[in-house]
Amino acid sequence: MAEELIDIYDEKMNLLGTATREQAHREGLWHTSFHCWIVRRSPEGRPQVLLQIRGKTQNHPSLIDISSAGHLAAGETAHDGIKNIELELGLKVDFGKLVKLFTANHVFQKNNYINHEFNPTYLLEDSTPLPEYKLNPDWVDGVFIADVEDVLNLCQRPAPERTTQLCPSCRQHRPLRICSPYGPILCQSDGNHPALV
Repeated sequence: MAEELIDIYDEKMNLLGTATREQAHREGLWHTSFHCWIVRRSPEGRPQVLLQIRGKTQNHPSLIDISSAGHLAAGETAHDGIKNIELELGLKVDFGKLVKLFTANHVFQKNNYINHEFNPTYLLEDSTPLPEYKLNPDWVDGVFIADVEDVLNLCQRPAPERTTQLCPSCRQHRPLRICSPYGPILCQSDGNHPALV
């Protein structure tokens, strides 16, 4: 099977051509990855966000991540990125319901992995009950809802203080670890974590 091709850009987002994902991350080539934050309000009116636990076969396995994200294949636009929401979460979405927030420039390097990404980032307000999500086990191990304030408080702490803090999903103090260069944190429980589906 042929490797997936993605569009590559210069640092000003001018299209240069295509490369494989592996080549883009090996050489630090600029490319795009769609990002979507799914939000709702609690019954008491608090802003909340849906977070996912990445699948065990993914980069950064078993760690917390934004609601949905994924590389855009060659020729795709941010509009095509909604396929990731359905692929990962089983949620069919009309692109017209998404609100464009910004395009982030994400730069990260660890060992031989160099990430230079443009992240068109969207917001989707959706109150679908968690049991109605159809998670793709190849991509996602679980999802949970967290109060935005709790997630921000955890992410703003210095890294050494993030090791045992109040978990945003179960509201108990538990061992935590930094999930990825993105900053959120995952509660490492015994697998019976009540907030995960």
